Amino acid sequence: MFYSATPANFKRTVTFPPPHSLRKPAAAAVGIVDFSAMAAPYAPFREYWVSPGRPGAEQTRAPGIPSRHVVAAGARAVHGDAVDTMAPYLLRGDPLADDVVAAFEGVSPADAMEVVSRALKGGVAPRHAPAALRTYLDALHDVPSWVDWKAINRGGDVMARSGIFGLFVLMCGSLPLAYSSPAGVKPLVATGDLRGMAQRRLFETLRFVHETCKPDALRPGGAAWLITARVRLIHAAIRQRLARASTWRAAEWGLPINQFDMAGTNLAFSVSFLECMRRFGFTYSADDAAAHMALWRYSGHLIGLDADLAVVTEEAGRRRSSVIMATQEPPDDDCRALVSSLVCVPFLPWAKETNGAMRALYYTVSRAFVGDYYADAFGYPGYPVVPVLATYGAMAKVNDSVRRVSSRGERAAVLAGRQTWATILNIGLGGKGAEFHIPMRGGGVRRASMAPPSR
Repeated sequence: MFYSATPANFKRTVTFPPPHSLRKPAAAAVGIVDFSAMAAPYAPFREYWVSPGRPGAEQTRAPGIPSRHVVAAGARAVHGDAVDTMAPYLLRGDPLADDVVAAFEGVSPADAMEVVSRALKGGVAPRHAPAALRTYLDALHDVPSWVDWKAINRGGDVMARSGIFGLFVLMCGSLPLAYSSPAGVKPLVATGDLRGMAQRRLFETLRFVHETCKPDALRPGGAAWLITARVRLIHAAIRQRLARASTWRAAEWGLPINQFDMAGTNLAFSVSFLECMRRFGFTYSADDAAAHMALWRYSGHLIGLDADLAVVTEEAGRRRSSVIMATQEPPDDDCRALVSSLVCVPFLPWAKETNGAMRALYYTVSRAFVGDYYADAFGYPGYPVVPVLATYGAMAKVNDSVRRVSSRGERAAVLAGRQTWATILNIGLGGKGAEFHIPMRGGGVRRASMAPPSR
């Protein structure tokens, strides 16, 4: 059961507000909370929403397209040919990174790691390094003409100033939405213990985001640039190993960590993040939203996302996310296990697991972010979201009001946000640095699965 913008497909029809109203605060004055807006039916990117994989979904697809590609009933009426043009990306990997991994075939993992690490840190591949590694490095150092460093740094500040609210959004909104695709989560399922690795996986993902948001960190040789270059090779190594495994069902799932799923992950950090922060009650100027998109557009470029799948504007990203959701099956047991593991991750150094009250809060916040369709599919309890949204909405309005008083308030918000993230990351990682180990051959794939998840 859920609500749609296409009444022909559903028994219950609700008219959603026009898209432009989603970007305006519900009430201008600080402390005033619009309860009717909070209680209204909600779905991610609701102006384009079509429930995924409902009974009666269209099963027709082009020859060779994996069977996971299921076009939801009514999706073509909303999205047109976009539901079909995305499908071939289920079969596409990342040739530059894949060639590097293939070039180290037969080389010991230790030797391969040494060569790759030296090349990334030094910016130049050793003379004896494979040509594929030189090509990879050249591509990473080649900054596209569209890159605007001022906008990218601003985008990092916009995300960093979210502080504890942003961490909630990533944990309870962006990642659950990234875990909503049954086929998309199969690489995570295949590479590690879901519950045992949940905390490390979450906090290494947060470390990736934290570093990405630092000033100039995505410039060649920067901390986030290095991490992203390693994560890209991690994906390639896992893709190679799983694609060769007898248990990988390519006709059903497509290529492991394919371009379709990579696009979904990138959008989880860009448009899904903005969507959930607005749901919390935060507002963004057009310039701030554009800067946030610029940050994740370039991050996507570095991690190997095909240029045809990159989105420039938030509006394009919202539609692209909706197309992805409308062409996948509903969450399965693997999705539920991954999402369930998130709500057991504590932020307190003395706690091994969240208690019942904290889990109830996580479930409620997550339901507010992902909407009833996904919340029910994930098996969430039916806690009401209005009290939580009202509380956080009031805090968000105060936060926004203080930040806008002056440029000093903006700078203070950014610094406070970065410090909050750093403190919680230190707690979550036990004071240890996040390891992004590249499994060039065979073993070590479990550690590699800690990379930012692909949808």
